[in-house]
Amino acid sequence: MNQQTEKSQSIADFTHWPVVVAQMPAFNQQRSQQLLDALDAALSRNEPFAVVADMAAYITHPHESPEEKKASALWLKHNRDRFFKHCRGTVYLLQDDEARAALLESGRKQAKATGLPVEAAASLHEAIALARTFLE
Repeated sequence: MNQQTEKSQSIADFTHWPVVVAQMPAFNQQRSQQLLDALDAALSRNEPFAVVADMAAYITHPHESPEEKKASALWLKHNRDRFFKHCRGTVYLLQDDEARAALLESGRKQAKATGLPVEAAASLHEAIALARTFLE
């Protein structure tokens, strides 16, 4: 296991590859960087993948600081072509029905700009199954 993969282990689970299960962080600089490291690790495989984004911590805690938003934007600027070449879509994982519906609506609006499919699920099993459909 390479150093980058080790760093991203606490925030991302690659055991369902080509589905990556990412714990969307309650943001702080370290957790935000771990998420970017996990995406780098997925891209380094140079294969199609899909993301299951576990949103539980993300929606209950403060969101990104301006510095974290800048770091994410810079990461996407540098990795845009590779990311959209390999990432086939995102499934939000969130148990709360109301919050999941609102997040899905917001995510689909944002996804219109990229063309990546976005879905949402209440359970990990369902989320992984949905993510795998993006890879068919």
